[in-house]
Amino acid sequence: MKITIGRKEGDRLVAIRAVDAGQITQEQAAQQLGISVRQVCRSLIRYREEGGRRGAAPPLPCDFSDTPASAAVQRGGAPLPPVLS
Repeated sequence: MKITIGRKEGDRLVAIRAVDAGQITQEQAAQQLGISVRQVCRSLIRYREEGGRRGAAPPLPCDFSDTPASAAVQRGGAPLPPVLS
């Protein structure tokens, strides 16, 4: 059985593999793919869970240390706006 994937999916897979191998950062992958760092993080977790690293340790939480929200937290500011109910 032959499995084919589209160009976007192939590009995403190449970028996620590069992040997983430590060749590029999540931010660089997001920029290359035109998606958010959060989407890259979720794709990386899914890639690892679905066998990208068989037999390896469970996936680690995503690193958001270089994001604006993280910088706001370090300065003591609120990282997210309040939730309206």
